[in-house]
Formats: sequence, C-alpha cells, structure tokens
Amino acid sequence: MSLPESALPEQDGRQTVPLLQVQDLWVSLDTAHGRTDALRGVNLSLQRGQTLGLIGESGCGKSMTALALMGLLPAGARWRGRMMFDGQDLGSFSEAQWCGLRGRQIAMVFQEPMTALNPLHTIGAQIAEPMRLHLGHGAAQARAEALRLLQRVQLPQAAQRLDAYPHQLSGGQRQRVLIAIALACKPRLLVADEPTTALDVTVQREVLQLIRQLVAEEGMGLLLISHDLGVMAHTVQQLRVMYAGRVVEAGPTAEVFARLAHPYTRGLLAARPLLGRRRDAPRQPLTTIAGRVPQLHEMPPGCSFAPRCSRAQAACSAALPSLSPVEPVGPAGPLEQVGQEGQRGGQVGPHVGRDVGQHAGRNAGRDVGQHAGRNVGRVSVGHEEHQAQHHEVACFFAHRSQPTPQPQPQPHPPAPQTAPALAQPHRS
Repeated sequence: MSLPESALPEQDGRQTVPLLQVQDLWVSLDTAHGRTDALRGVNLSLQRGQTLGLIGESGCGKSMTALALMGLLPAGARWRGRMMFDGQDLGSFSEAQWCGLRGRQIAMVFQEPMTALNPLHTIGAQIAEPMRLHLGHGAAQARAEALRLLQRVQLPQAAQRLDAYPHQLSGGQRQRVLIAIALACKPRLLVADEPTTALDVTVQREVLQLIRQLVAEEGMGLLLISHDLGVMAHTVQQLRVMYAGRVVEAGPTAEVFARLAHPYTRGLLAARPLLGRRRDAPRQPLTTIAGRVPQLHEMPPGCSFAPRCSRAQAACSAALPSLSPVEPVGPAGPLEQVGQEGQRGGQVGPHVGRDVGQHAGRNAGRDVGQHAGRNVGRVSVGHEEHQAQHHEVACFFAHRSQPTPQPQPQPHPPAPQTAPALAQPHRS
C-alpha cells in the first residue's frame, strides 16, 4: 500500500512536508452569466525534485490552476480550498507576502513570451529586475548574473543580447529569456505554462531538454502544463488529466498511458494526426472527440464529459462521480512503445510513440530512454517497485475492454516514490 502524498518519509524516518499541496481548490469568476466555477475541487501534490504535468484541452482549467498558485487570479475571482507551499498556507498571505513569494520561491514561465516580456525594456534589465528586488543585487552584479543566466539557457551571443529588446529575438530565444528570468532567484518551484507553444519541432525539443536539465540540476519541483501527450510522456513523472475544471485521471505518467482508464484520456490519445503512415496503408479519418468543452455557465449535471462520451449511461448524468483507485496494469502498455516507435519517427499504431516521433524526430525514443530507462517499457508499472502504487481515474469501467498486455520483465532503475492516484467510478 502506498503512503499518502502528505506523509512521505525521509531516509531517517521523518515525514516530509510536500513542496506543494492543493486540496479541494475551487475558483469562481464573475462572468456575463453571473458567478461561475472555473475550477471545481482540484487536488495536487508535488514533492521536492518531482515533476508533475497537467494536460487537457483549452478551457479545462490548467492555466487557471497555475494562476491560482501564483496569486495572479483575475480581478473579482474568488477561491476556496487549501493551497500549501512548503508548509505555508497561501490562503493567509497578504499581497506583500505574495510579492515576496513570486519570483523568489515560485517562478512561472508564461505561455506567450512576446506578451510576457516588456517591449520597452532590454532583456538584461528584465532578467536583472527580480535579482535586484528579491536578492538586493546592485546594477553591476545583477547584470553580470543576467549574462551568466543567458549563457546557461544557451542563448547565442548572450553578451550582445543583454541590450536587445524582445522584438529583436526569435520565439525560441524569447522563451529562453523567460526561463532565465524564472531561474534568476533559484526558486523551489517552477511552473511552466505551455512553454513550447508556437515553437518549431527542433526548438521545442531544445527548450524541453533545457527545462529538464535545469530542474534536475537545481533540484526544484516542476509543474508543466501542456496539451501535448508526447511532451508529457517523456518529461514528467506524475500526470493529471483535467477536464472542465476537474482532475478526471491521475497517477504516474507511465501508468496513466498504460491504463487509459478514463474515456477522455483515451479520446485525447486517439485524436492525434498519424505520421509515418505507409503508402499502402488504408487511409482513415482523423479520430475526434465530439462536441466541445462546456462553457463555465453550461456545465451539465453529473459527469461534465458525459455529453461527449460514447460510453455514457444514465447514471453518468445523475451525479458527479468521485475519484477511485484503479489497480496497476502489467509492464506492457501504450507508453512502452514510446522508446521503440519514437526511434522510427512516429510509425502508425495506437501508441504514444507517434506523438513523440512527431515532436522529437527519430531520436525521441532515445530521449525517453534517457529519462526513464533505455526503454519506457522498463518503467511501465507492474514491476515490484510499482505494485504498491495506485492510479486514479474518473471512470474505471473503460479499461475492461482492453486486452491484457503480455508482461515483458526487464530490469529498470528504482522509481521515485509517488503518491496514490484517484479516479471517478462509473455507475453501471
């Protein structure tokens, strides 16, 4: 049986306090249709040095969750629940305390670098600003440190870029500048909101590698937000699938992709373009999820995904299902194919490897292997280290139609201790 996320032991037997713990977070906004809920009971937990991903369609509440953690909710927004950071209750923070926390302890890489950067200030001045505010650096010291950070994020011609303005840089260069700003005060938690949006495949891969490397070197926690399954597959250890302001599936990344227990998770995986199709292969229409994410004022009763779900039953609309544990699967599963099919550049097949092949090219499988073992199959749940872990989903019935995968026992390195997952049971 796995330990609760809030009570993971250290080597000396003492309990550790999670770096980040969110319990039953609700956020409501003033809209033209009245006050509506944008987040509905979100629960997250992140240990020091751990990586956690939030995935889902636009409008599912991923960025709203990040803004709540940063104390940057829109004007008029109200929230309830509990947000704890390193043992501190963020609900009791004044605005002055939030200003001392943002940038110093929690930093964020925003989704669009062109709008996140100030067009009237040079790159060097914007990187130096948090160090002057939080660390008390003088102008010369802050500028020297800004240069070091630009070199660390591998920005070409870093010395010359210090006096450049945002519009003089490319999209990938601006994203590196945002990462440098976020790392300026050595925060303990890095929140990256769609850090590879609008970047080409090569730059996207470089940015992700850079983030992984810096997080590992600094030992900070990482909360990564993305809609890209391939990015999540080889970047984060834990995964939360969000839909309509709620977490509908959660667990270790390998376990979530191996199980695909919730119909929404299955739909996300299936609704991807297929690359590397053989010329003689039959052409098939792109799989889609019918409908759209409901507007805040249009939330249906019961399960919010029921109107779009091909497996919905009457009970799904009667009451909101709660999260329940799902038993681990065997060592084989869709994520196992990432390392194999990623090397082939994304061949056709019902596996995550297509996405990784699409976004990282022929070497994606090797990258995933470096992240989780030479073959992701080696870290697929089902081995001794993972038998005690649980996987949470909103509807556990979906896995019943899956064929039982054949075990492929292979050695793999010890996995980091992770928290149990929950799911919403389907009422049959």
